[in-house]
Amino acid sequence: MYRWIALMIMLASFPLRAAPNPLSTSQRDHVQCVAVLAIIANEQQRGIGGWEDIPPLAIRGAKFSDRVIQGLVKDKSRKQDAARAEVLAQVAALQSEAIASGNASAVLRARSVPCIAMLDVEVPPPQPPTLPQCAAALAVAYDDEVAHQGLTKSARTLSIFAALLDGRAREALKAEGKTDAESDIIIGLEKEKLMAEFKASEGKGTQDRIDFPACFAMARL
Repeated sequence: MYRWIALMIMLASFPLRAAPNPLSTSQRDHVQCVAVLAIIANEQQRGIGGWEDIPPLAIRGAKFSDRVIQGLVKDKSRKQDAARAEVLAQVAALQSEAIASGNASAVLRARSVPCIAMLDVEVPPPQPPTLPQCAAALAVAYDDEVAHQGLTKSARTLSIFAALLDGRAREALKAEGKTDAESDIIIGLEKEKLMAEFKASEGKGTQDRIDFPACFAMARL
């Protein structure tokens, strides 16, 4: 889920080499935007100020990166290793350009505008989740963690957040006039939808459908 945070580590294992064929303008723009978004996401993860007005880019950026790299492979423009190396080269080039400018933040800010617009088109931001959706999502995430890893520290944390969200979802539904039985049905249906999508997309559905950071923020309120 958080592979994007370790993007530089992932890419560093692939040696740089001359590209067999030049990229098209569209391909080059996409690869450059992967680099721009990677650097900004890394700064957000490190808590560097100046990007508070931009929603966290790590999760959507990872999906965008995967699509761009797989697109290069599918178009036979690059093999997998070469496509990743292309991104690494763009990251290095952008970092050098930003540092040489004397105002790295301004360079990144200027580059971020078209890249975030591209990201929003190709990987739209998730819709704000409802309390029942979040309660269901955290419950599903907990069950999945226990099933695959056992009762880990992460599982126990998920259990706490899931319980908080379940309680708040039921309170909100009760305020809307729903009975306990109706609340059970509503949250149960959300779980069924998530599981159906999860299975249909080979285990990736819940990450695409639910904005987990927003759910954790709801639990902390």
